[in-house]
Amino acid sequence: MRTYVSMYSFGFSISKFADFLQQQDQAVVSGLHRLGLAIILLGIAGLTFSILEHMRRVRTMRRLGLSSKEVSWLPAAGGIVLLTAGLVTVIGIAVG
Repeated sequence: MRTYVSMYSFGFSISKFADFLQQQDQAVVSGLHRLGLAIILLGIAGLTFSILEHMRRVRTMRRLGLSSKEVSWLPAAGGIVLLTAGLVTVIGIAVG
């Protein structure tokens, strides 16, 4: 999950750098915005798949009879919060 969150953070940084270049009247801005959005979307997709994989593993561990101390939904809940933040970021960049 950390890797995918880092990916969409990096994509956001690229997009903000494109905004800075746009203020300087540079010509590469639209390409950088698209690159930033693509990296953010890849990070969000990867985060989604890792949340689903974690939830699948938790279900498997519960079926095997592990106690609730060893099985936690907290990483999935944190991932969902981060996923929501990523989606808000994409919408904000796409609209703005």
